[in-house]
Amino acid sequence: MVPWFQRHCILLSGLHFEAPDGGLWLGDAELASLRKTRTLEVICDNSVPRKLTDIRRLTSRLPGRGVGRLWQGDFERTLLTMVYTAQRVMASTTDHQRDVWAESLVSLYEAIKEDLVEAR
Repeated sequence: MVPWFQRHCILLSGLHFEAPDGGLWLGDAELASLRKTRTLEVICDNSVPRKLTDIRRLTSRLPGRGVGRLWQGDFERTLLTMVYTAQRVMASTTDHQRDVWAESLVSLYEAIKEDLVEAR
C-alpha cells in the first residue's frame, strides 16, 4: 500500500514542524484544511522524535546497526524525522547547534539511503 503522504503534496507544500502554536504549519491553506493533513499532524506529534537524544536513539536502531531493512512505518517515521531535523539545522542559531543537528541529519540520511539501496 502506498503511504498516504506520497499520494498528496503535503510534504512538498512547505510543511513546517515548529508552527507558532507548536504544531504543524502549511503555507497552502487549502492543503492545511484537509483531513489527511490533520492525520499527519497527529502522526508527527505522536511518532516524530523532537529531542536530539530521542533522534539519536532512533538512529541507533536503524539499518546498518543490526536491525536490517526498515518496515514501511519505520521508513516513514525516519523520513519525517529527517524533515524535522533539517528544519532544526536551518533554525539553529549557533555553529555548535547547527553541527549537532547536521550530524543527526546525516545519520538519518545514511540509514534511509542504506534501506533504499538494500531494497534493489
